Amino acid sequence: MVRTVYLTKLAEKMDLTVGLRCEISGKRRGEVAYIGPVQGIPAGEWAGIRLDLPFGKNDGTQGSQRYFDCQPLHGVFVRPDSVNVSGDFPPFLVVQDDASLEEKVRLVEDARAAQRQQTSQRQKAQASTTSFTSRAEAVDAFWSEFNDKEANVRRTLESIEAASPDVGYSLDSLCTDVHGLRDLAAAATIFLPPYDIRATQAVTHRLLQAIDAKRTALAP
Repeated sequence: MVRTVYLTKLAEKMDLTVGLRCEISGKRRGEVAYIGPVQGIPAGEWAGIRLDLPFGKNDGTQGSQRYFDCQPLHGVFVRPDSVNVSGDFPPFLVVQDDASLEEKVRLVEDARAAQRQQTSQRQKAQASTTSFTSRAEAVDAFWSEFNDKEANVRRTLESIEAASPDVGYSLDSLCTDVHGLRDLAAAATIFLPPYDIRATQAVTHRLLQAIDAKRTALAP
């Protein structure tokens, strides 16, 4: 089970919240995934970072406790004062040298589109705190959109068959949609309570597992 997010005094002072893009030592970029104490390492406040690339130390787990979800070596815990959230810090784009020109162009376009979408969602979330008459309405509106997009991912996943020549691309597109859900939730952390944040993390984790299972089942 993912641990509760604590908004500490130091984190508040630094405007550090879950979902923010950030950069830490070694020019490693990612997003803030957890804020609070961590069992088994020195006492005090820690920030759990979900890195874009596998330059971390864990998968969001410390000891026997999971604090956030991420792929192996994509997680790391650092002190909040070492986290830089003063810029947008878009993900570094990594393209295989043997990829075709068409594939490289597509990857660049997808990365740019994802960054624009994330920026738009964060701006939308910020605006919602003033346009809605209450925080409860903002949360309800978020879950309505989130649930609709989750259902669409599941419907699309169920419709994918081995006979399709574009199985790999379709599954990759679904992964992008799930990351979009994660970005949507990250942008909404300014008004979502901790329980809802953990619920969105669980949903996106299960979706990625389902996509991986489908990929394995349809692998030639």
